[in-house]
Amino acid sequence: MELTNGTLLESPLKDTKNSSAAIETESERQASNWEMSYNPVLPWVIAYSVVALAILLGNGLVIISFGTKRVLRTHTNFFIVSLAATDCFVGIISIPWWVVLLTVSRQHGTDWYIFLHDIWVIFDILGGVGSILHLVALSWDRLCAIVWPLRHRIYSTKRYLFVLLLIWSLAIPVAICSKPGMKSAPKAYNITVIVLFFFVPLCIICATQAFVIISLRKNKIQNSYRHKRSLRKEVRVAKTVIVMIVLFVIGWLPFFTLSLISYIRSQFQPSLQAIFAVKFLQYSNSAVNPVLYAQKFPHFRKVFTALLCPCRKAGNKARNIGESFRTTFSTLNPHSVRKRSTKAYRNRNLLQPVVSQASSSNPESLDVGPQNVSEEIRLNGNSSSCSS
Repeated sequence: MELTNGTLLESPLKDTKNSSAAIETESERQASNWEMSYNPVLPWVIAYSVVALAILLGNGLVIISFGTKRVLRTHTNFFIVSLAATDCFVGIISIPWWVVLLTVSRQHGTDWYIFLHDIWVIFDILGGVGSILHLVALSWDRLCAIVWPLRHRIYSTKRYLFVLLLIWSLAIPVAICSKPGMKSAPKAYNITVIVLFFFVPLCIICATQAFVIISLRKNKIQNSYRHKRSLRKEVRVAKTVIVMIVLFVIGWLPFFTLSLISYIRSQFQPSLQAIFAVKFLQYSNSAVNPVLYAQKFPHFRKVFTALLCPCRKAGNKARNIGESFRTTFSTLNPHSVRKRSTKAYRNRNLLQPVVSQASSSNPESLDVGPQNVSEEIRLNGNSSSCSS
């Protein structure tokens, strides 16, 4: 099966081709007619198309938000926007070409089909390897931010750009080498890719997150923070990364497990529906991360809302302008000015007997505190209202 291994895709497509060429009897013709009236691939094609649109919309919002809002250009978000770019490759190339391969599976041996299949395999591997390496980088970043916060704050932008360069320098060659690797030693190549670029990074991620959780529970690092607010922010980001890792494992573990078993045990042949379901889980993982950002990160949520609902932003801006204009107009209104002047004059008249009485009785009492003066004014005002 050629997924990251060629067997999962190749076996069902070959079965479809052989079955279409082997119909001889009348019962087989009736079965073929029923199969043409109900194509089991069609529901999956629709589901894949919906996932591709969701991937492009969500991750496109992440990239646009990062490019337009300076507040989002943090070091951690460098990894997030690079991961969004990886997921966009899934929505633009991997899913559409996978759908094409399913719909034209009867032309399995043609040259253009082989070329399309090879390109699809490259981007499919690039999406998987790139995603897991970005999660490793995010786990490292959260480990440093929570366990060594003072050191983490002085990390330069060049360090993060170097990590991103390292990620793509590993992912791209592994993906490009898929064609020669599958031709020369397909079993060795695919098992190596699955073990080195999924299970080993997954163990590293689990170890780093476990260390972060243990450190938080033992309260060994809280004294390193000057403000608890900074600690809460870093912990929230760390929790979000943990959720991303869990969702990635849910989406990709069935795919890699099925691929590994199919290569270790060559007699194992998964069903067509199992392959479709596993691929659907794999591709759906690229659509959930933007939803998670909007849920957990307030800055992303505000920018997403502004991009998706510009009318709401314009309404809020108009409302703020209206309130400013109303405040300015009330300040310049002659009636309001006269009313404020009358009130100030009345307070001054009320204050004058208090000061005169204090000066006649005790000259030292001229230093009247603001709290006592306001109290006298209130009492005199109440007495005058009662007499009236």
